[in-house]
Amino acid sequence: MEAIRLVKLHPRNDKPSPFIGLLKEFPWEAQYRRICQNNDSTRQMYAIYFFRKIVGGMVVDYKNEIPELVYFEIIKEDRGRGFGFKALNILFDILREKGFQKLFVQTGRPQIYENMGFFFSRSGDRGIIIDLNTPHDLHRSSRRKPAIVFHSKFIELHTKNPPELPERIKLFWEEFIESELADRFQILKPKPATTPDLTLVHPLSYLQELELASKKSIRLGPNNRTDPTTFELARLAYGAAMLAGEKIERWNRIFVLSRPPAHHAFPEESQGFCFLNHTAGLALRLKSMGYRPFVIDWDAHHGNGTEYILAPHKIGFASIYQKYLFPNNHEERIKGNSPCVWNFPVPPLCDDNYFKSTFLKLWEAIEEYKPDVLLISAGQDGHKEEKISGMLLSIESYEWATHESIKMASQFCEGRVIFVLEGGYIPYIQKKILMRIHEVLCAL
Repeated sequence: MEAIRLVKLHPRNDKPSPFIGLLKEFPWEAQYRRICQNNDSTRQMYAIYFFRKIVGGMVVDYKNEIPELVYFEIIKEDRGRGFGFKALNILFDILREKGFQKLFVQTGRPQIYENMGFFFSRSGDRGIIIDLNTPHDLHRSSRRKPAIVFHSKFIELHTKNPPELPERIKLFWEEFIESELADRFQILKPKPATTPDLTLVHPLSYLQELELASKKSIRLGPNNRTDPTTFELARLAYGAAMLAGEKIERWNRIFVLSRPPAHHAFPEESQGFCFLNHTAGLALRLKSMGYRPFVIDWDAHHGNGTEYILAPHKIGFASIYQKYLFPNNHEERIKGNSPCVWNFPVPPLCDDNYFKSTFLKLWEAIEEYKPDVLLISAGQDGHKEEKISGMLLSIESYEWATHESIKMASQFCEGRVIFVLEGGYIPYIQKKILMRIHEVLCAL
């Protein structure tokens, strides 16, 4: 988390200000420590509320003298949650409303703010001075890199559950990392999810059952073979999704290149190659951080686990999937079990034109729900060469859907979009599709 505190105000007339005294007297450090004692799912929400209330109130209390320059310091006590940038956005609005003209940000890394679209001049005080009279947008700078979340274990572990094998992403990663495309992405390395993260979706009893099954290589269903590395890798995939949520304010286009997939996993049941539902966990975490997420699932199979988990929380969910295919959800589920669920079953032999016309219907759902971050369950098993479905999609359809998703995110979500890998099992096909998707992510 990045904590922010006011350190100095400079009034126009250079006279001492009662506002400066108020800042000195306020117990900033004690308040920050108190915020940090909250658990991860609530600390940012409390911090933003505290920041808006205190800073807003202090600016209101500053009645007569309108300062020209505000001094600010960003203190990095630990990382995560995007609190610093959100707080700056709030501060910008407050200061402009109250007549402030400039903001001094004390930082040793001004290039971060340059990459985020700020216009500034450099100061001798090891920082930058931002002109508050110039419009700024913290989210839409074209100079920000997209990011990819990846760990080498994703192409090494959990090798006994065909066709969900390391090779399905290994070919892509080997080509990607050696290409010029890799230089245009920020590569983020995840850690295994913590128990508080995992229990957003799964009860502790199920996690213990899954860990034990993994140790003993027990099969949990017709498509859910385990080996001693399965639980470790599922936790890492879940952690990768959590990391993407933490970094969404810094890199607003993120691809989570992880396995095993997520969208068929229920709170207490593994299904369809999926053991832990990190897509649903990411949506719940973003909601706890104050966002309004919406999940688009374009995998050939219905995201039944994700819908089941998110519908009670009224989180937006839409799935385009082949009917008469596992998990056998058909037309009667078009509206789903919640007013926030939209399902679009397509027939076997669905081609590019049918897929695109169906995908365009999502605009109405997005406009109705009004999200501020999009999550894409990106499963490419509807390609015409995949044997696991009967759809006839080309590589171009997935490239087009990526373009369209970014357009939705730009119009409704200030550009914020996270892609989470789901299905897609022919390695050389997935390599081609994923290369196209990543080319789009850094081109628009």
